[in-house]
Amino acid sequence: MINLTINGQKVQAEPGSTLLQAAASIGVKIPTLCHHEALEPAGICRLCTVELFDGRRKRFVTSCNHPVREGVEVWTHSEAVLKHRKMLVELILSRCPENAFVRDLAAQYGLERPRFQCDQDNCLLCGLCCRVCELMGPRAITFAGRGTEIEVTTPFHCVSDDCLACGACAAVCPTGNIVMEDAGDEIVMKIGGKETRRAPKQKCAECGRLFAPSVFLADVGRRLPGAVQPAEDAPKICPDCARQVFARKMAMGQD
Repeated sequence: MINLTINGQKVQAEPGSTLLQAAASIGVKIPTLCHHEALEPAGICRLCTVELFDGRRKRFVTSCNHPVREGVEVWTHSEAVLKHRKMLVELILSRCPENAFVRDLAAQYGLERPRFQCDQDNCLLCGLCCRVCELMGPRAITFAGRGTEIEVTTPFHCVSDDCLACGACAAVCPTGNIVMEDAGDEIVMKIGGKETRRAPKQKCAECGRLFAPSVFLADVGRRLPGAVQPAEDAPKICPDCARQVFARKMAMGQD
């Protein structure tokens, strides 16, 4: 075990774990925006920054991707850390001043309106959507542009045929900038209000109900053990019918 000190409290942490995880193990909550347990830490938003003393000097580090080290001292809410964190939140507020999530975050630091002026958007540039899309496989969305022009979008700003319409990006987006809409017999994905994918739904072979994007189900079929033909191996029945089929099979087995 690794021994360190967090806010004056002695802590033992597993080798390879992060400062964020070590703090959470003693009930210390460090705010994050770009962190998600399903994804590798990236340290993009910098909101999880803490102050660390390694025996030689104090410095700021991002706790989500900084590994625990023997004997270090960490302060998660020192005056210097809070000043740094408040500045980051103010910059985020200047970018997304009308977003409810951002306004709630800003209120925690006593911020009502930012001192800075910039182009307003509903995207924090946290990168969660891009990273989860990469995890799912298609890499259908990514960062594009530079400086103040950077944004999350599809290649060439076009409707992306690579998108699985799985909704993972919408699920992790903290501001609602990415949405997954049910359009009857289709699923529509939108980024910043712009349509990026329109995918037909699969009809359940049991009940006939449309239940999920067929392109996503084909990808699921491709990932199943022993799958050969994605279209043929894709799930053909909805979750409700699948549970009923499973229950019938269990009942027959018990009889």
